[in-house]
Amino acid sequence: MKRYVVVGAGAAGLTLAYLLTKAGLPVTVIEKESEVGGLARTFHYDEWHFDIGPHRFYSPNPVVGNFLSEVMGDDFLEISRSSAVHFMGHYHSWPLRLETLPKLPLGIALRAGLDLLGKAARTSEGSVSFEDYVLRRYGRTLYQTFFRDYTEKFLGISASKTHQNWAKVGVERATIDEKVNTASLAEIFKLMLIPKPSDLKFLYPEREGVHAFWKRCAEKILSAGGEILTGKTPQRLETDPEGLSHVVLDDRTLDCEVLAWSGPIPELARMLHLPAPNLGYRSHVVYNVLLNSPPVHDYQWCYFGAKDLVFSRLSNPASFSPQTVPSGRGGLCLEIPCQEGDILWEDPARIRPQVLEDLLRVQAIRDQDQILSMKVERVRDAYPVYHVDYPERLDQAFADLQAFPNLHLLGRTGRFWYNNMDHSIENAFALAGELLEGMTQASDRARQVREELLTVCPPGTPEPEPAVARA
Repeated sequence: MKRYVVVGAGAAGLTLAYLLTKAGLPVTVIEKESEVGGLARTFHYDEWHFDIGPHRFYSPNPVVGNFLSEVMGDDFLEISRSSAVHFMGHYHSWPLRLETLPKLPLGIALRAGLDLLGKAARTSEGSVSFEDYVLRRYGRTLYQTFFRDYTEKFLGISASKTHQNWAKVGVERATIDEKVNTASLAEIFKLMLIPKPSDLKFLYPEREGVHAFWKRCAEKILSAGGEILTGKTPQRLETDPEGLSHVVLDDRTLDCEVLAWSGPIPELARMLHLPAPNLGYRSHVVYNVLLNSPPVHDYQWCYFGAKDLVFSRLSNPASFSPQTVPSGRGGLCLEIPCQEGDILWEDPARIRPQVLEDLLRVQAIRDQDQILSMKVERVRDAYPVYHVDYPERLDQAFADLQAFPNLHLLGRTGRFWYNNMDHSIENAFALAGELLEGMTQASDRARQVREELLTVCPPGTPEPEPAVARA
């Protein structure tokens, strides 16, 4: 029997597989890791549970809310947002508030004020770089003291060689609340004067981290007749005149009706003997720190822009759910950008002394004795890298892949799209609607799911992603 094959058991891949099995279609999910979840999986150490950085469910779209309830029921906590940036030696709530001003060095505050009062910084005409975008909207002071260093540490390339879309979607991803405008220095100053911040609510699984949701989703896929193969990667893709015909694994070959790919695009191009697109991904080394008591600060997550600090973001699992750490204990997840195969990736333990020094320096822990253990994990292809000419590279890759009409790309990695879990869920709903609408003969179950999707993804609904390059 020909199957719908989904490569990647992350948020997008599992959502798509859930919808297709619900419609009664034969689905096989292939996942290279030993468990499902992708970038939304959780590392478990006895009673400690660490997500790969901060994960939470938030979306005004009813499709996401219905899906969450259908999979997880009421096993969610509703939590308020509490995030920060570490800037000039101090913690500042993000989005910024009025209390930030007294913490800034006087010279920095005055220069930022002059940036606000003055004209936009002079930039290259027609430039689409991250550097020029930030200079025009936030001024030279904030660019030089925060945006530049954080971005270059995070992506590993110069801000002048980074596309402005990284700033556009990056600030949106950091802000989350669509009612809060942080699109310019003027808007940030306005926001700082608002006496009461927006109380943004998230949903988060009560126990065992965000992986609890995706594990439950995988169980429902299996109970509906789907198949999930972990620890597997496609070895070869076979084609015929109509498109992709077979996905070859190390121990079996799958007849393929449709292939939904959420893995790296260059790997897909290689298996289809297409020109290798020059599209890169940034990997991470993650230090999960087990503490004998709660950390100093209770922020859910915090950004660290200084280049001399090894980590770029810190998150506190107990601030999402107290069930993620033993009673009276604590934990911190430190994300450290790197490239797969570099010195840090090959030997992450080498920076352990610097990790400890930096935790003490930013006063995230009280002293070294607070640390019970440090667990190190490697996370491949965590973020797409938006080089300044990436839209052209991505358009060409998408154009080459259109030769295979039964191939579809989805998710952060497959769409080369810096997004959140909720966007990947919406992306999968849109693709499921497209696949079910295109069926010439549909079962009653498939028609029912299609009708449900029509209420939230009517024909002609644009895909939920930035209008940069599209397949």
